[in-house]
Amino acid sequence: LNLTQNKAGGYYDVSMAPTKAGTYEFSFRLKGAVLSTMFSPNGALRQVVVRAATLDATFSIISGPALLGGPAGIASAANVYARDMYGNPISDGLSSSQCGAAITAEFAVGAGRTLSASAGC
Repeated sequence: LNLTQNKAGGYYDVSMAPTKAGTYEFSFRLKGAVLSTMFSPNGALRQVVVRAATLDATFSIISGPALLGGPAGIASAANVYARDMYGNPISDGLSSSQCGAAITAEFAVGAGRTLSASAGC
């Protein structure tokens, strides 16, 4: 919470930058007295909803049995947990066309096997 006195206007600028998504209640006080706002003239608590920021793949993860392999011909699943830069879950705004996965297996005689995988939204 930042409070800056605006000397020319005789008021204070209040700003905040929450990083955890959720519903917050707040009120404003001056020397202990609850102040009225244009949204709550009687000084009642005000609710605001903080939404997750934009998707950040560096904070997103993938997990599940598909990452461990499995028998040929049997489907295996993994889950992508989309997160913003603060670790908040991204629960809307993504479609299956924005997510993809690729698994490539190579086998060379005498050279061993290599397996690579990539996934992303």
